[in-house]
Amino acid sequence: MFEHEIKILRDTFARLLRRNAHTNLVKLIRKTHPADLAVVFRYFSDEEQAQVFSMMVEDGQAMEFLVELDDTLIANLLENESPERIATVIQESSANDQSFILSTLEDEQAQSVIDLLKTEEQEEIEELMGYPEDSAGAMMTT
Repeated sequence: MFEHEIKILRDTFARLLRRNAHTNLVKLIRKTHPADLAVVFRYFSDEEQAQVFSMMVEDGQAMEFLVELDDTLIANLLENESPERIATVIQESSANDQSFILSTLEDEQAQSVIDLLKTEEQEEIEELMGYPEDSAGAMMTT
């Protein structure tokens, strides 16, 4: 996305957030590619990030977006979320994406989320997370 388009998108989000235009924000989220949302998201305040992410969760758009973010931003965004809410967000995605998201969390929080998933998902995620990130084993299971 070009710098000018990012600015327009960022300004549009800011205006809609100021107006509390929930319906229009959800429409904009649906129309914007997750990778573009990830770029614009970095310009939001913590409060705006929480607001927009909450709308994504409610609309079922959160997981596609999360995998576009860097580890630090994912960890910051999810650190205050309940394990139940995180499990809801990741439950319909691949084990690879689930393990990626869980690897950004603190060990205790990640384990709480894993405990809420189906047994077969738990086993696959724990296997994936058992390999060092850049190892052949991790790459071969993806």
